[in-house]
Amino acid sequence: MRPAKLSGLVLIVVVASGLAQTTSWEDLRSQGKKAQKEARYDEAERLLRAARDEAQRLGKSDERLITSLNDIAELFQLQGRYSEAEDPLVRVLTLKQEALGFASPEIVAALDSLASNQLALKKRYEVRALLTQSLNILEKTYGPDAFELLPALGNLARWAQIFQQWESLETSLLRAVTIREKTQGEDSVDLGWELQNLGKFYVSQKRWMVAEPRLERALQILENKFGWNHAGLLPVLDNLAAVSTQLKRLEPAERTLRRALQIRESHLGESHPDVASTLDTLASALFQQGRYADAEVLFVRSLGIWLGALGPGHALLATGYDNLAAAQAVQGKHALAEGNYRRALEIRDHGLVHTLHNVAQALEKQGKLAEAERVYQSSRLMLDRLPKNSPLLPLTLGHYASVLRKLKKEDAAAKLDLRVRQLTEQQKPSE
Repeated sequence: MRPAKLSGLVLIVVVASGLAQTTSWEDLRSQGKKAQKEARYDEAERLLRAARDEAQRLGKSDERLITSLNDIAELFQLQGRYSEAEDPLVRVLTLKQEALGFASPEIVAALDSLASNQLALKKRYEVRALLTQSLNILEKTYGPDAFELLPALGNLARWAQIFQQWESLETSLLRAVTIREKTQGEDSVDLGWELQNLGKFYVSQKRWMVAEPRLERALQILENKFGWNHAGLLPVLDNLAAVSTQLKRLEPAERTLRRALQIRESHLGESHPDVASTLDTLASALFQQGRYADAEVLFVRSLGIWLGALGPGHALLATGYDNLAAAQAVQGKHALAEGNYRRALEIRDHGLVHTLHNVAQALEKQGKLAEAERVYQSSRLMLDRLPKNSPLLPLTLGHYASVLRKLKKEDAAAKLDLRVRQLTEQQKPSE
C-alpha cells in the first residue's frame, strides 16, 4: 500500500488532469481570472494551474503556455508570493529565448517582468543584470540613441535610485535627456520632464551649479507648453528655489517661492497644507535676508494652516513653532519666543514618549521587564513636561505601574497608580 501522502498527490493529479480534459484552456483561464478578480485565490490557483497543464499538453511552443505561466506568476505576485512567482517567470524567459534567440527584442518584456519580480525579492545584482541585458538587446536592435531605449533606461534609473547607485542613476538620466532631445526635439514637453528629473537628482546630490541650468531649461520648456500658472511647474520651481537659497541668491529664491505660492493657492486653495509648506519655506528665505518681521507674519500664517489641517499634535508643527520662535527671538520678543519653543518641545516630547511607551510594551510582552522599566524611567522627564490633560500620561504611567508590579516593586507601583487615578479624575469631562 502506498503512503497516504503519495495517494493524496496522485488524487490531485488525477483531478487536475480530469479537469483539463473536460474543459478547454480558454474556459479554465477565464474561470481562473474571474476567481482571481473576486479574491478567491486558492480556486484561482487551481484553475490557472489546470490551464497551464492543458497548455503544456499542447506543446511548449504553444503561446498559451507562456500566457498561463505569466497568469500564475501574476497571481502569486498579487498575494506577495514573489519567491513562487520566480519559477514561472524564469520558464517564460527560457521558452522565449529558445524560440526567438537571446538577442531578440521580443524577449525584453520577459526580462523586465523577471527583473521586476526579483526587485521585490531585493536581488540587487540579478535585477541589474536582467535590466542591462534588456538595454543591450534594444541598443543592438535600434541603435544607441533610439527612442525605444527609454523604458529600459527608466528601469535602470529606478534600480539605481532604490539601491543608491548614484553614478548609474546619473548616466541613465543623462542618456534619457540626450535621446529625448534627438528624437523629439529641443522644445519637447517630454524633454522638459526629463530635464526636471535630472535637475532634481543634482539637487538631491547638492550639486547646485550643475542643477541650475537643467532646471532653468526645464522651466522654459514647460512654461512655453503649459503657461505661467500651471501646477506642473511646481516641482521645477521648488527645486530652483532650493538651488538659489543654497547659492545665497536670496532675492531670486524669494521671487521663485512667491510664484510657487501663487500657483499652489490658485490650484489648491489658501488653506491647503502644501500652501503652508511653501509659506514656511518662503518665510525662511525672508529670515535669511534679515527680514524678520516679514518672516514672522508668514510663519504665523503657515502655522495656522497646519493647525487647521493637521491638528495641534502633528510633528510638522514642532518645526513651525521653532521657526516662528526664532523669528520672534531675533526681534527681542523673548516671551513669545519662549512660549513657541515650549510648544515645539511639547509636541516632540509627546511623540517621543509615545514611541518609548511602545518600545517598553514590546519589551514587556517578551518578558524583558528590567529593560522595559529602564525605558519608562528614561521617559519620566518628558512625561512631567506633558500637559496634565494629555491622555498619554495616564496610559503610559498605568503600564509603567504594571511593569513595576511584575518586578515586585509594589510601593513604586502604588504611587503611580495613585497618580493615574488623579489624572483620570482630572481629565473627566465636566458635566
